[in-house]
Amino acid sequence: MSGLTVCVICGSQLEDCTCLRLRETMKYIDKTGTDQKPDPLRDVFQEFPLAMLAVAEVTAFGARKHAPRGWRTFDHDYALNYHRSKIGRHLLKLEIEGPVNAEDGDLLHAAQVAWNSLAYLEHYLRLDKPSSA
Repeated sequence: MSGLTVCVICGSQLEDCTCLRLRETMKYIDKTGTDQKPDPLRDVFQEFPLAMLAVAEVTAFGARKHAPRGWRTFDHDYALNYHRSKIGRHLLKLEIEGPVNAEDGDLLHAAQVAWNSLAYLEHYLRLDKPSSA
């Protein structure tokens, strides 16, 4: 892995990384007409290239505006409420103001919804005991 010791996806040590284990244990669910082994980290970018680029732009803007990976410092319970609120806010603003968030670097509100959904999911999955809330 070219000298990497930390997973670029989850930030954990490579030997503890569940992302890599997921990649190794993926099974074909249906025939895709190709012999290419599924690779979730590659495939998500192939399936959603424009969406992933838009989310990456939100990530970069947020890192410059606040702090790189600052959202990870939130307590998980607080973060779930925070990101749920941001998702609702951007959906509402999308309907009222239109697609572009002029207050935040002309990013798309839909991309900010997607980014906050990913942050929400990340915190949810890192909870010791995820609840149905």
